[in-house]
Amino acid sequence: MAVDSNKIKIETIPVIDDSLKKRRNIKLLDKVTFVMSFGIVLLTEYIMLRRAELIPILYLMLLIPLVIARFLVYRMSKWQFFLLDFCYYTNAGVITTLISIYCFNTVSPLFEIMFVNCAGPLLMAIILWTNSFVFHDLTKLTSIVIHFFPNLVLYYLRWKSSFPIPDHLTFLTGFVYPLIFYISWQVIYVIITEVIYKDKIYNGGYMTSLRWLCQIKPQKMLFHFFNIFFLYTCVNQKKKKIKI
Repeated sequence: MAVDSNKIKIETIPVIDDSLKKRRNIKLLDKVTFVMSFGIVLLTEYIMLRRAELIPILYLMLLIPLVIARFLVYRMSKWQFFLLDFCYYTNAGVITTLISIYCFNTVSPLFEIMFVNCAGPLLMAIILWTNSFVFHDLTKLTSIVIHFFPNLVLYYLRWKSSFPIPDHLTFLTGFVYPLIFYISWQVIYVIITEVIYKDKIYNGGYMTSLRWLCQIKPQKMLFHFFNIFFLYTCVNQKKKKIKI
């Protein structure tokens, strides 16, 4: 049986070309991420040592584009509901704190709330989830910015800025208010993932942190999931009831 060589080329070469293009794109992304990560390390060191007042700007310049990029990537895999997790909620609180301080010259209890949640649960999550700074990995770079850089912002505001930041935590600002902040996140999270978008998530194959951790019995595990996270948050917040 005769074989048309031209037909073979038409069927196989595009597949090979697509594969090679994907590999080239991945390598290019890794190279760009590596250079960017190296530059971030140098820039962060310089700003920390010489221009501490630029830390909030650096934080916003890194966080906003990286989170947008993560949303676009996650949306392609139906993972965008991961961006409802507590770490993103806390970063939104840090941004709100910066707006309150810089735009309205107001230091509200929100600063103490962010201090406790960032220096407690958010920072400890780096160890719990084994986050690492891999220079060529955009995902890991984004995770480090989300979990670590808010603490640099709060460090500057507390120790280097001229704003009238409180120098101690009370029981309310060091435990009760942060706990209310955490509970508000839980309520919003449950309403969005288990009420408003429940059918879309479970029927459309979307992934959330809850489904990822408890895929076997999601309804039964919902209560245990939030209880464990609640205890984890309480323990970390209790450790932060100290002079800041």
